[in-house]
Amino acid sequence: MKKNLNRDAGNKVLTAFAIGGVIVVAVVAAFFSNWSSPSPANASTKANIDTRFLSLTAGTIAATEVPASLPVVGLTINQQFVLKPISQVTQRNLALIAQSNAITIGRRYANTQPFAAKALLASFTSINSIPPTGATEPSHPIKNVPTWVVTFTTTNPQNVIQGKRVQPGQHAPTLSPTHLNIVINATTGAFVLGFFTA
Repeated sequence: MKKNLNRDAGNKVLTAFAIGGVIVVAVVAAFFSNWSSPSPANASTKANIDTRFLSLTAGTIAATEVPASLPVVGLTINQQFVLKPISQVTQRNLALIAQSNAITIGRRYANTQPFAAKALLASFTSINSIPPTGATEPSHPIKNVPTWVVTFTTTNPQNVIQGKRVQPGQHAPTLSPTHLNIVINATTGAFVLGFFTA
């Protein structure tokens, strides 16, 4: 199951972030991952680690939230998203939208007008979007996309139920995210995905 928030689900889920009470989320990308992985993003190979994870995160630093700036080697956020710096040369060759425009666009998707916001320019990869070797189903990989990762921070985190809808009598794991991250294509301004972090 993809944990990315698509455009349709994104508008509903991300709007819910600003509402009190328990929020049911059909699809959330954040704290939990499909991989059993050691803490460092570039840790040694183990048989139960997804090979996509190993190849896409090699050399990066493991992190749990989007920082104010990126280390040269890049970061892997919650074992799901890879953020790497975009070189100055590449930036000059791209028609990037302004950081302030990215934040304005992000607010439209997040509906979080009162929350503080920052935007980080990064080459963005969603590991779950990359099909495994041998996959034949159609896919829409998000790999090395120039993006603004717009992060909204709340001082009043709300409970969010992660995962797909549960059957009556079952309970889904919950989390209380402080940060809502909206990923915006840095050249087109298009919504890429959204995810929560602590």
